[in-house]
Amino acid sequence: QKQALLELFQYYVAQGPHSNNTALCGSSLDRFMHDVTLSTELENMQDAVFLVLAWRLQLSKFLSIGCEEWMNGFFFHGCFDMHAIQRAVRGWWDDAARKDSYSRFYAFVYE
Repeated sequence: QKQALLELFQYYVAQGPHSNNTALCGSSLDRFMHDVTLSTELENMQDAVFLVLAWRLQLSKFLSIGCEEWMNGFFFHGCFDMHAIQRAVRGWWDDAARKDSYSRFYAFVYE
């Protein structure tokens, strides 16, 4: 499972023109977010969806997902392929809108 998750990370890193194999950022992150939200009602809200994803993965750098953050975050949430990531992100989106979760999400975004 971890190998499949790592290969998915490497696939998206390679989508960028300056693939450095250490983080998804720029066009590689854009491609990942496009695929995560493809054919869903979230398709035109990728920036907001990224904030929710950043919150749930506890990303340390804005608009960047490091390999360790990717591996640890998605593994912790039981996401080992794109379908599982898409399902999780949809659930995280719904969770962020709930009153009991919104304050934690808000604090993460604006801290």
